[in-house]
Amino acid sequence: MKQEKLPGALRRPNEYSSIGFIWLSAPIVILSISLLTSYAAEKTFDDAQDPRQLIQAMSESLRSLSYEGTFVTVSGSTVDTLKIIQINNGVAFNQQLVSLNGESREVFRNNELVTCIWPNSQSVITMKARERKSETGYDFKLNNNYEYKLLSDDRVAGRQTFVVEVTANDRERYSYRVWIDKETKLLLKSMSLEAGGLPVEQVMFTDIRFDHDITIDNVTDKLERLEYQVQNYVEPASVSYLTEKKVRFDLLPKGYRKISEMNHHMPTIAEPVRHIFLSDGIASISIYVQFGYKASEIIPVGYAKLGSITAYERRTDTDLITVMGDVPAQTVRAVAYSVNIEN
Repeated sequence: MKQEKLPGALRRPNEYSSIGFIWLSAPIVILSISLLTSYAAEKTFDDAQDPRQLIQAMSESLRSLSYEGTFVTVSGSTVDTLKIIQINNGVAFNQQLVSLNGESREVFRNNELVTCIWPNSQSVITMKARERKSETGYDFKLNNNYEYKLLSDDRVAGRQTFVVEVTANDRERYSYRVWIDKETKLLLKSMSLEAGGLPVEQVMFTDIRFDHDITIDNVTDKLERLEYQVQNYVEPASVSYLTEKKVRFDLLPKGYRKISEMNHHMPTIAEPVRHIFLSDGIASISIYVQFGYKASEIIPVGYAKLGSITAYERRTDTDLITVMGDVPAQTVRAVAYSVNIEN
C-alpha cells in the first residue's frame, strides 16, 4: 500500500470535510488517535499498579491536564515533530498543535471550534468541535479483546514512567505498549504493534512541562493578522432524504460497537454525509457514507495507509462508503463490506 495513492474521498478533501481534515492534518491528529484515545470517566483509583486502572487514569489525564511539550511520530522512514500546548482549567479547554517539520500546519481547538491553518496555501478550515463520549465510560467488557500487563519502569522525556503492554487477542486490532507518567498519569509514549510484534507507529514526547504560566496563541487575532481565506463547515439542517436512509451492519469484527452516528455537511455535495463512529474501547473506526453518489471520475477503490491509520473505500451502485481507523487493513475492509444501506 502506497501512501500517495489514496482512495477518492481522501484525495478530494474539499468534498469530504471530516475525512479530508483528518488526512490533511495528519500527523497532527495522530496524537489524539494513536495515543489510545479510550473513553474514560472521572474516577479515583485505589491501586495505581493495576494496568487497566493505569490506562483509565491515562485517558482522563489526556483531557484534563494543562501542559506544553514537543513530541515526535515515527512511521516507517517518516519522522514528524510537533509542538502541543493544552490549557484546561476545568471549564474552558484550549489546545494548539504546530508541525515543526515538513508542511507548515497548525490546529487550534477549544470547546466550540476546531481551526486548521495551512500557511503554504494560505487557507483555513474551521468546524464545530465534537466531544466523543462513551455511553458507559471506560467499559472493561469491551476490552476483553486485550490482555494487560505491567512491565518494568522506564524514563521518557526525563520523567519516570509506568510501562503497560496491551496485547490484542486477535488480528482485528493492534497491540500497544504505552509509557505513562508516574506523577501526572499523562501518556508520554505509545507504540502500535502488528500481530507479529513489529511497530506500526511510535509517538513520543521529547520534552514536556506542566507550569502554571503556559500560554496559547489567540486564534482569532492570528487569523486577522494573516488575512487567509477561511472556509467554515456548518452542521446541516434536518434533511428528510438522509433521515430515511438507515445504515446497518451485517457482521462487524468481534468487539466493535457503534458509539455515535451523525450527519456532516460537505460544501460541494448537495446532501450531507453520514458519519458512524465505532470502537472496541481502545481502537476506533470511522465510517463515512455518501448516499446517491455519482462519480464524475473513475475513482479506484481499495486501501490507503498513513502510520497506524488505514482507510478503505468501497462503492455500491448508488453509494460511496469510506472506512478509516487506527486498525489493521483487514479490519477496515471487513467493516466496509459489512455496511448494509436500507431505505
